[in-house]
Amino acid sequence: MKVRCLVILILCGYGAGLRAQSSQKAMKEYIEQYRWIAISEMQRTGIPASIKLAQALLESRWGTSQLARNGNNHFGIKCGDRWSGGRQFALDDDFDKQGNLVNSCFRVYGSPEESFLAHSDFLMDPIKINRYGFLFDLDPTDYKAWAKGLKKAGYATDPNYHKKLISLIDELKLDKYDKLSEKEIAIIEQRERPSERPVPPLPVLVPKEKPVPPVAVLVNNDVRYATVESGETLRDLANRTDTPVRWLLKYNENLSSVGDKPLPEGARVYLQPKRKSYRGKEKWHTVKPGESLLAISTQYAIDLEKLKTRNLIAGQVEPVKGEQIKLRGGKVKTAPKVRSIGLVSTAAREQASQPPAATTSSSSPVPATTPSSPILRDTQHIQFSPVVTAPPKPVEVAPASAEESPFASPETALPPPKPPTSSPSPTPVPEPVYHWVQPGETLWRIARQYNSSIEVVRSLNNLPGDTIKSGMRLRVK
Repeated sequence: MKVRCLVILILCGYGAGLRAQSSQKAMKEYIEQYRWIAISEMQRTGIPASIKLAQALLESRWGTSQLARNGNNHFGIKCGDRWSGGRQFALDDDFDKQGNLVNSCFRVYGSPEESFLAHSDFLMDPIKINRYGFLFDLDPTDYKAWAKGLKKAGYATDPNYHKKLISLIDELKLDKYDKLSEKEIAIIEQRERPSERPVPPLPVLVPKEKPVPPVAVLVNNDVRYATVESGETLRDLANRTDTPVRWLLKYNENLSSVGDKPLPEGARVYLQPKRKSYRGKEKWHTVKPGESLLAISTQYAIDLEKLKTRNLIAGQVEPVKGEQIKLRGGKVKTAPKVRSIGLVSTAAREQASQPPAATTSSSSPVPATTPSSPILRDTQHIQFSPVVTAPPKPVEVAPASAEESPFASPETALPPPKPPTSSPSPTPVPEPVYHWVQPGETLWRIARQYNSSIEVVRSLNNLPGDTIKSGMRLRVK
């Protein structure tokens, strides 16, 4: 009898060992299948790849759960009040008024990749900024802080949720994906990412009581964007895409000071942060006549400052026609040739565009006011009259450079600004330069990026100390 019991225990232990080995193998296969998009989303949003993979493993049981198999939902994201896409139901942690467990509504996605993208957008949703916003102030390589932060934010009801995430990351050594070099990232994406496979657009979240037609969302460099419709203003576009105006201004440098005027029809407006580098086949871009770095940044959905850093370009300059701009990879060894650009303030351009002031008589011109200096806020709707001391002479106004255009097109070639033919005027004061703080950035790093100092940046923004948070808009010059 004792021998029989011992044999049964041995067989049970052997069976458990086989199941454990099978689970380990399945988890590793799952990681190899989806690590490319976890790394890609880390580059785009700052969410650690280790955290995303661990959450997906835990929530979907490495892709075998009912939610994952039937609805491509790998993160257990529920429908919510604004979800208008497919739905599936399963028992989870929702109860009725009598305390009975009832079915919960979970989202259905078109593909697992769409679920990974939706997980990022779920955490970055502006409506949930008070709940999850603090996570993006954490070090993206500190997976333990992120795991504890998700537990604190109430992502899951399991009190040991953070411990399970940390255990998975440690066991499978997932944190190595948080510290990859750009070269290693490029190799993984090139080898594992499905070639020429478009990322499906995410369903639009809209209030139930205000149904609207679905928004046509396109993808460039794995960054979603929308095109402007006829007569549409920035606020109209923000309402149509369910994206706050401040986020659109943050993601699109070419939208600064647009105001409520209609945007150019067909213009591209990004709904997410641009990437650090280009994910397409092209590695270099040849500069066209009059083309600006901002236009190149918009064409390839690359963060403008990252594009400048990679090409060793600093200051108010633009690359010369025919120069090569590097789109991905490490920094260039030799910076491209550049040209200076004329800085003309918005107020100065509006002043020059006003017709000459009428005079009451040929000998007594009517004086007019002149702004003493450019105003540091939006000056688009403020008009100034030019000073008239004699019968006005025609003034030749230099055309705005490609960078000054709210929507610089890569195909638009603009000549460099010409000096005015009239008498020399006072040197225009450069407009202020701003920087949106990204997750993990420090005041020292931002000051160094703009060849400035911590003291100068603190003074420009009246900062009491060196503490900054993700999403802040800092004046750097």
